[in-house]
Amino acid sequence: HLSQQLASLFAVAAPGGKVVLVSKTGNIEIQSNDADTALVDVSAVAVAGGEAGHLGVSAAKGTAKIAENSIQGSADHSAQSASFALDVSKLDADKMAFSTLNAHLNAGGFKRAQDLRVRTGNVSIVAGETVTAHDYTLAADGGAITVEGTVDASGSEGCKINLYAGNGLNLKAGSKLDAHASGTGERGGKVELAAGAGALTLQGGEIDVSPGTSGEQGEVLLRASRRDNNPDVDGDDEVNVTSLATTINGAGSVVLEAVKIYDGVATLAASGSGATLGYSTINADNSDFMTGDGDNDTIDNATDIKTRLGKAGDATFHLRPGVEA
Repeated sequence: HLSQQLASLFAVAAPGGKVVLVSKTGNIEIQSNDADTALVDVSAVAVAGGEAGHLGVSAAKGTAKIAENSIQGSADHSAQSASFALDVSKLDADKMAFSTLNAHLNAGGFKRAQDLRVRTGNVSIVAGETVTAHDYTLAADGGAITVEGTVDASGSEGCKINLYAGNGLNLKAGSKLDAHASGTGERGGKVELAAGAGALTLQGGEIDVSPGTSGEQGEVLLRASRRDNNPDVDGDDEVNVTSLATTINGAGSVVLEAVKIYDGVATLAASGSGATLGYSTINADNSDFMTGDGDNDTIDNATDIKTRLGKAGDATFHLRPGVEA
């Protein structure tokens, strides 16, 4: 009995460790067989207060396969559970589809943070599927992201959801991006959506960045490329956004950033063009985009865009120019 009392008295919270698996040219597999299953465990010691660790899987030129029940990252509270990072060339349905990976992460308790990068191919969060992480990032470098299910980043504190697509992003009817805060006085969450070279389509569903009681409202940032809707007039006059029909709750600010991409830039300077991009060129292009009249209707581009998207009378909605070089 004394030994049990001492063990209880001196029990302490211990953090989980860090495991990073890297393959520079091939694939990574955490395998199972009929006899046994490999286990990578970065959980916290089962005493209240311990923070779990981190598991990273990197196969930038290959793919990954993680067996069922082979990874663990649980903790006493979800905000202290493990983080997970993935960087792969592609998700191969024959090895591990996105839904399979998500099921393994949910079962393993990786709820503090997830950072997933898929360099080629499209990624879909299908209807009925729930992704759970307080800080969630999904990037599809060369493909599109489609959301029909739920990304749940909610908690006592508002957290973050970042979706970065290289070739289009679509929130469909029934989808939900939930980054609301439930703690009293806590600020609402942040959601950032970027569509890359493709169209940003907020077809339906809900984005929730609501604060806790008496807390500051959350933020939503939308990024899409500029485009030239009228070749007879120099300069870009539109943004590649198909629709903004998704319901947004709890946001004090919704910003649509219309991004102009300058390719082949080696140097930034006060003035210049081509390989030497001048700040004066950037400023002129931004001004032409916002205040120009690409469709010759005597109304500036910014007002035309807000009207087309149904945001002309929305005080929380802001259009601003963005730049990538």
